[in-house]
Amino acid sequence: EMAEQKAKLEANKREEEEAKKKEAAEKEAEEGEKKEEEGEKDEGKKEDEGEKKEEGEKDEHEKKKDEENKDEAVEEKAEEEEEDEPMPQVELTEDEKKLNFRPPVLSDITTHVMNSTFDQFCIPEKSEGFDDIRFVWQNEDNSKAYLKRWVLEKKITSRIEDLVPSDWFQTKFSEFKTSTQEWQAKQKEFKASKKPAADGEEKKEGEEEEAAEEKMDVDIFSVENILDVGNGEPLFGEFSFEDWALLTLRYELHLLQDAFKQDVKDPERIGIHEGHLLFYYSRYYRKQLNPALYGKETPQEVVELVKDAVKFSEDKKVLVSALKEEPEGLGTFVKMQEENRRKRQQRIDA
Repeated sequence: EMAEQKAKLEANKREEEEAKKKEAAEKEAEEGEKKEEEGEKDEGKKEDEGEKKEEGEKDEHEKKKDEENKDEAVEEKAEEEEEDEPMPQVELTEDEKKLNFRPPVLSDITTHVMNSTFDQFCIPEKSEGFDDIRFVWQNEDNSKAYLKRWVLEKKITSRIEDLVPSDWFQTKFSEFKTSTQEWQAKQKEFKASKKPAADGEEKKEGEEEEAAEEKMDVDIFSVENILDVGNGEPLFGEFSFEDWALLTLRYELHLLQDAFKQDVKDPERIGIHEGHLLFYYSRYYRKQLNPALYGKETPQEVVELVKDAVKFSEDKKVLVSALKEEPEGLGTFVKMQEENRRKRQQRIDA
């Protein structure tokens, strides 16, 4: 009996376990079906979204096409309007009418080679061994005259790359620098003598007024000795830093135009062209002429500061002397600067 009961209990346990397994399997099957249904729903949603996206892209594409068609229509209309406008009439300037040849974009030789050799250009002659010389554009005389004018113009507008300052220039400039140093020392000495009396000494009443009355109103260009115009006062006694700078500029530019004409040894090179002033100034004085240091922007404006000594000629635009006659000495430039200083002071006091 005990064995039978034990067998029945084991059989019941097996049945219960099988029932549990069956229930678990059924639950898994149900969950799998639910997941499949949810997956199908998600796929359906994605398909719907994809369809909507495709429809949106189609709409955007159609909009772009419509806009492009509108732009094309506007462009076609604008082109039609432009076609209706009359074409502008082309007119040549007077300078262009004088040209026989089209100006080349690139030169066949460098500027340095051209500037070094153009003064040797000449018209070919039969004596050089030619059997025949034909002048296509102009006859022989006109061709020679044309070349002569071209060379003369080139001598004015081109620069001499290998020009070397002469000993004459070096001597003149050295004399000016030495004199300037002596003048500045004289000015310091004069100003020192004008200082107030030492401490403890009182000035007599009205002494300054009497000294001011005694000060002479000197005619600048009648002064014979610039070191003493009266009472030991030099003509440059009131010079400031700016006056010394303008005095130096005035003399340097006047000496430069004079030295250039002597050093080139060619009467056809009548002066320094305005486009090459900075080049020759640097070549002669071994320093740069910076217009900004004088509050100016161009070399022409710098020259205008000392127009009583030098200027650019109106026709050829070359640097020339503005003096009616050769200066007697360095004192002439001091007198010109003193005159300018007094005019400047009058404008300040006005």
